[in-house]
Amino acid sequence: MTKYEIHYSGPFLLAALAVSCFFLNLIYYSNIPVIYKGITDEKIVALTFDDGPDPTFSPEIVRILNDYQIKATFFVVGEQVEKYPEILKMEYDAGHEIANHSYTHRNMDSLDSDAVIEEITRTNGIIHKYTGQHVNWFRPPRCKYDMKVKKEVKCQGMDTVLWTSVIETKMTKDPEQMALRVAEQIRPGGIILLHDSRLDRTLTVKALPILIENLQMQGYRFVTISELLNKDSKSVVH
Repeated sequence: MTKYEIHYSGPFLLAALAVSCFFLNLIYYSNIPVIYKGITDEKIVALTFDDGPDPTFSPEIVRILNDYQIKATFFVVGEQVEKYPEILKMEYDAGHEIANHSYTHRNMDSLDSDAVIEEITRTNGIIHKYTGQHVNWFRPPRCKYDMKVKKEVKCQGMDTVLWTSVIETKMTKDPEQMALRVAEQIRPGGIILLHDSRLDRTLTVKALPILIENLQMQGYRFVTISELLNKDSKSVVH
């Protein structure tokens, strides 16, 4: 091998390896699943609440859940937790699961990687501070995510979770209609999205007992996201 070949083969090989690693990472992270349903034949569903904690709506939601002896998963916003840590601790002490819904509720797909990491890790740190809990699940605000978001979530040892049904819609303003629409849609393993902050959630609070009772009459049992997705170590992804 000549000196000329020795001089240039090293950088060329490193560049080729770098390109190969880039595309392997691209393939790997682009295929990271986003979960929106558990796979099970058992009649179990998960109630999830986004955007809190909030002093107006969260305590009443927790009271309703406690009355029905139901455990839910709260996807909390970090800056809201810093405002109302006592409400987060109330949710956690009542046996509900706490999950990550970012720190500022910004559209995650519009942020660079450093900002995404900050949004996720800062909220995880706050949740751990007040509960000691390791966070397993992340839900991107407004369902805005891309490959870098999925990558950073996975790098933090978490999974991205969406939903199969949402109780609030622009078309439905009656609590009973809100609840019955979801009850008609639901299937075993379903994940139901509700909210407890940011907007007026009075209708959601009113619809919650109607939804619970309707699904219970259908034979459904309510579980947390961790209980739902670890049931058979399976989930529906896309």
